[in-house]
Amino acid sequence: SQSILGSFSEDQLPSDATHDPEALPSEALCLDPHDLVVSKLVAGREKDYVFARALLEVGLVRDDVLRVRAELLPVIPAIKRRVMDWLDRPVN
Repeated sequence: SQSILGSFSEDQLPSDATHDPEALPSEALCLDPHDLVVSKLVAGREKDYVFARALLEVGLVRDDVLRVRAELLPVIPAIKRRVMDWLDRPVN
């Protein structure tokens, strides 16, 4: 399956460069948790909703940021509406 992400540049990816002189040069690029959650909401599987709700409940992602990222999605309007409708549901 393919993930759908909003528009972002590589500059937005957090970087964790390894500066160990004994190690081979390497750098990890990490997806922002908000972008990950929005891509899971696009997928729309029950397990993705459970994951997204858990991250919201413990404060690892913020509702307002998810809404901004969802608005940037390059998807058909019906999918964007489904994501926004899910975000409008109250947290238990």
